[in-house]
Amino acid sequence: MDRFNALPFAERKALTDPSFAPRQPPKMMLPDVVAPSAPAVRVSAGRSRLLRQVLQLAEFFGDQGRPLTDRGNVKLVDAKTLVGLLGTGDRVDASIGDRVYKTKGIGDLPQLDYAVELARRSSALRVVRNKMVAVKAWAKRDEIERASAMVMAVFEIGAQGRRRHMNEWFEDLSAFLDASTPLWLAPNLSTRQPIEVDEIVLITVAAANMSVGAYRPSFYSDDAAFARLIKEEIGGVLLLVVAAGAVEPRGDAFTLMPLGRHAMIDVMRGVGYQFDVIGPVDDASARQLLDILKSVDDDQIDAVWVDWQSGWTGAEKAKALVGVLGDAPSVVDRLHTVQLFDRIGVDAEPSVRTLLHGPMRGTHRCG
Repeated sequence: MDRFNALPFAERKALTDPSFAPRQPPKMMLPDVVAPSAPAVRVSAGRSRLLRQVLQLAEFFGDQGRPLTDRGNVKLVDAKTLVGLLGTGDRVDASIGDRVYKTKGIGDLPQLDYAVELARRSSALRVVRNKMVAVKAWAKRDEIERASAMVMAVFEIGAQGRRRHMNEWFEDLSAFLDASTPLWLAPNLSTRQPIEVDEIVLITVAAANMSVGAYRPSFYSDDAAFARLIKEEIGGVLLLVVAAGAVEPRGDAFTLMPLGRHAMIDVMRGVGYQFDVIGPVDDASARQLLDILKSVDDDQIDAVWVDWQSGWTGAEKAKALVGVLGDAPSVVDRLHTVQLFDRIGVDAEPSVRTLLHGPMRGTHRCG
């Protein structure tokens, strides 16, 4: 220590400063992401139930707006109209047996309440002088921009964030699931392999147990009961993201839709993931396609292939590929062409014969 203290100040500072420097979090990397085509995103957005509700809300409140209650909520008469107009599924003046439970306000209509909050977070509605008013600038935005803003708002609010839980533990669990949702979808951003729900449940149960498991209520102290709860909650999350048009169920699995992939690029970058974006490849030439395939991993080839010239038949795609190989194709181009012909199937046979008598003559001797 005496030797250290005897050093000049500048040398001591140089030795100790690195220990106090803020540590950078490790980089979280994803493989290259193939951007969806604009037409595919628009078709996907057109199927979004939540986006349709946001549009209906903007039309209902209009530029002139409608008065709110003293507490700033949608008035009950308007709320009852909107339940039917939007098809939220909320029960107005619900009855059980002979007893009728009068709806007192929008707080008793959770699906409508969520839709209004979503419209506000999407910048489609705003409150002006205690009136709910449609935002003119939002109506002028491109369809893809509006749809993306809606999906981003879904993640911002949280799929569980609008639920009214009974205690603090449920609120903590909901916050954990909200933060986890983008991470469930991340693997499907780079590949098109469907994500198994059971796999997500298994991982989430383990992670949730570490996060909130230590003080879970007694009725969830049993591991099996806790796992069932997590599965039910994940199901609720996925139903909402499906309603947004971001994902599509595939049996016991799910996959990102074009709208979801488009929005998730910003979502994943926002939570710290790093990756390169390729494309869109929908209008790429065959030459550009082969060049793109050189830069992606093998498990991403399907993602590129599905988007490339989706309006063409298999035979048209095969013919275009043959046309760019010329008389001196590279080995990599030959291998990728063979892989793509395998995906096309019988429609590629005429082009295969052309190749065997031209650019790929003698290839059968290889190996």
